[in-house]
Amino acid sequence: MDIGNNGNGSEKTVNVKINPKTDFPIYVGFRIILNENDPEGYTYQMWKFERPGLPQPTLDPVHTVDTSLKGTGTAGNSVTATVNGETQTATVAADGRYQLTFAQPISTNNQTVLVTEMENSNADVFTGEHASVTGEVLALPTVSPTTATIEYTADDLNNLEGKSQQEVVNWIAQKANLKATGADNLVFMTESVDALQILKVAQKTGSTQFKIYAQTKEGQKSSAATVIAKYAGGILAFGAVPEQVDFGTFELPRLQSQKHWLANSSQLVVRDTRTGAKHWQLSAKLIKSAVNGQSFKGQLCYQDAEHPLSDAASLIKAGQGIGDEIVRLDGAQGLYLNVQPHNLAGTYAGEIEWTLQDVPGQNGG
Repeated sequence: MDIGNNGNGSEKTVNVKINPKTDFPIYVGFRIILNENDPEGYTYQMWKFERPGLPQPTLDPVHTVDTSLKGTGTAGNSVTATVNGETQTATVAADGRYQLTFAQPISTNNQTVLVTEMENSNADVFTGEHASVTGEVLALPTVSPTTATIEYTADDLNNLEGKSQQEVVNWIAQKANLKATGADNLVFMTESVDALQILKVAQKTGSTQFKIYAQTKEGQKSSAATVIAKYAGGILAFGAVPEQVDFGTFELPRLQSQKHWLANSSQLVVRDTRTGAKHWQLSAKLIKSAVNGQSFKGQLCYQDAEHPLSDAASLIKAGQGIGDEIVRLDGAQGLYLNVQPHNLAGTYAGEIEWTLQDVPGQNGG
């Protein structure tokens, strides 16, 4: 292109239209022709622009259980990979991300995977080239042992008070001697929302269990280990107490007393997880029983009509041993009303106060 002579110290701008798909390499320079007898003149090359190469795609960490390959590339280009004999192709999305999904997990059959990116023929700068990335197939992390049992005390609960969920889970994992392998920077996790609260509840129930797994920073999880947490020393507590008991509807007696047993199924559970077969006693007393301000004429009894419940505690049952003991409140051996004549018609309501006590055994237990 002859731009002519504009004189000493003059400037001139030259606009050159280039086809980016074909006009490579591009040389930038100038030639000086001093006279017509020397048409070659003096040529000076200042820059050379080669066809731009395709940026290398990336590949997110790949694990044996994955069924897809994910990474980044140039938007609009295609990416291809073959895994376990299955070939999949996808287009890099506008945000630069791609995903190749396969029918089967990557599995341990593959030590590495290869993703190849091909340039879109409609790209602004078509190189006609491809780029690829290779990734190592990683095994999922593991946690060992797969089962463990720990004991904890009231002091442990006090020490864990105010700790974060992660700190409590780490404490459980350390207590259970769990080891996580297979990746760097693994974190112990559990699906339980509030591990400390679960431990507090188990202080009353005796034990609980957690599913503890290890997780990578990318969110890959190991199989879970089962950790059983037992409250050391055990507890004596109610396992279940009915909110209400119902004697149903019946006709009031006129001349002689009548017995009426519970109309609904009902039971009370005593839970004793203490070691050494400790002894306990269950007692009950009647707080109130009235209708329209009138006292109920009759007795609320348990098993023996000679010992009706009153405002003084009456022994219901004594026991010992580790585990749950069911105290039936329904049936002929449970609670019943001994209804006397001359009661007012209406709905009678009362309150029973149940008391569970630790008592010495014959040998002081």
